[in-house]
Amino acid sequence: MAFSRRGFTLSFWAVVVGGAALLWSAPAFGQAGDAEYGRDMLRARQCTICHPVGGQGGGSAPDLGKPREGAFSPDALAATMWNHAPKMWAAMEERQMPLAGLSQSDIANLYAHFYSLRYFDPKGDSGAGKKVFAAKGCSSCHALDAQEAEDKHIEGAPTVDKWATMLDPVLWVESMWNHGANMGAQFSSKGVEWPQLTLQEMVDLLAYVESQPAHAGNLPYLRLGDWQAGEQAFAGLGCSSCHSLGAAEAGKVDLLTEARRQPLLSGLAVDMWNHRPQMEAQAKTKGIELKPFEADQMANVAAYLFRRGYFQEQGDAKRGAEVYAAKSCAGCHDKGEAGAPKLSALTAVDLAAAVWTHGPNMKAQMDYLKKDWPELTAADVADLVAFVQSR
Repeated sequence: MAFSRRGFTLSFWAVVVGGAALLWSAPAFGQAGDAEYGRDMLRARQCTICHPVGGQGGGSAPDLGKPREGAFSPDALAATMWNHAPKMWAAMEERQMPLAGLSQSDIANLYAHFYSLRYFDPKGDSGAGKKVFAAKGCSSCHALDAQEAEDKHIEGAPTVDKWATMLDPVLWVESMWNHGANMGAQFSSKGVEWPQLTLQEMVDLLAYVESQPAHAGNLPYLRLGDWQAGEQAFAGLGCSSCHSLGAAEAGKVDLLTEARRQPLLSGLAVDMWNHRPQMEAQAKTKGIELKPFEADQMANVAAYLFRRGYFQEQGDAKRGAEVYAAKSCAGCHDKGEAGAPKLSALTAVDLAAAVWTHGPNMKAQMDYLKKDWPELTAADVADLVAFVQSR
């Protein structure tokens, strides 16, 4: 989830430097993000004076509680925040609001909040999800509630009104995985092939489940766990026997190459669901048992995957080098001007925290140098991060 681009010589980078020097040594995005803290932070930092949250409060600024229409991404969010930062600072100054900085943990919590809303997912359609629920065979085992289960003589599987885990995207992934073996046995007994899901079908299905009366008014929630425990779980559960993370290994699928085609929590759910039969076959070949997740393990693994860059969109380091040169980043960061550190790691969290902590000073310096605030695209963000991380 890469944020950014750089300003101009002293402009962009020179000021990111101060706080960035502290941030750069910290882990990447997903150490620990808590959606509830992120949601509360929007109010505590007075974001809701201008931004509604789920249609409540705020002014004319974009609603931060509703998923965006159309394609969106963490990179696009980062670029949007960067591009509009000067306007937001001006509006805050006009309202005599303090320009409080955001720490890395603040940003991690904010991103967790957006992920819990599936802010970056395609828009789900409950009507289409109802059709998916029937077409993929879900309705043959899962009734919507106890009354339907009794009326249609559906037994065994949990009714949809009990699917509390779908409120947390991480627990949704965990639940789908943990019940996979039983569902596979049911499919086999009925002579049904393992159904495949697209990302759009997944978000439509979730929209349908969320539309049920039992889930009305429930707030989504996401909590990322401990990345170090996640690293241990990734190995202990046998994931590392078949998957590598950033290094090509014979007989293994590199998740940092494959997964970035749809780097979303819902995308992870889709991939784990669709590839379950192949994973079972591979595990059998290697004599590995596919274990269910125990308490907190999926949250920990998700934090580890965030840290390792699984959820980052893949940028192009060569194009990132061109952005780096065009924005004169080297003038400060490669020559050490204004105390700027040489950059060797960069994440969306680093940039978001730095721009909110040091951005106003950066803008003042750019105004002094008569330089325009640079506009960023989502591609700029991904490419620049890829370049900096490749050095």
